[in-house]
Amino acid sequence: MAPAPVGLPAIRALFSCNRAAFPLIACDMRYLIVFTFLIGVLLAQAQEVTGEWVFRMSGPNGETVEAQLLLKNEDGKLTGSFLFPQGRKLELEEGRVDGNKLKFLIRRERPQGGVAVYKMEGQWEGSNMKGTAETDMFGENVKAEWTATRK
Repeated sequence: MAPAPVGLPAIRALFSCNRAAFPLIACDMRYLIVFTFLIGVLLAQAQEVTGEWVFRMSGPNGETVEAQLLLKNEDGKLTGSFLFPQGRKLELEEGRVDGNKLKFLIRRERPQGGVAVYKMEGQWEGSNMKGTAETDMFGENVKAEWTATRK
C-alpha cells in the first residue's frame, strides 16, 4: 500500500476522491464535509441580528417613518441605534435577544414636552424582521407594527 499523501497533496487527493491514497474514506464523505460546513455558515448568518437594517413604521398621521437601524448582539445583550434622515439619533435601551426574538426600549422627546417610551418587540428570519411598538400616547396605550430589512 502506498503511503498517504501529506499537506496540499493530501487535500487534493481527498477532494479528487483518490481511492489509492485514501482507501478507507468513501468519496461521498467529502461532499458531506462541505455540505455540513455550508449549512453551518448559512444557519449562523440566519440567526445573527447584528448589522445594518432599514426600519419602517407608520407614524401617527399615516406617514411612513423610516430610519437606519444599527444592531449589535453580544451574548444576548442587544445594543444599537436608530438614525433618522433629519440627523436625529435614538439609542436602544434594555435590549435583549433570545433566539430570533428581540426586545428593547426607545426613549424620545415629545414635541409637546415630556418623553415617549416605546416598548419594541420583534423577531427576524434571514434578512427580514417584523414586530410591534407599544407606547402611551396621552393616557391611551397605542400599538403599531413595524418592519425592517437587512441592508
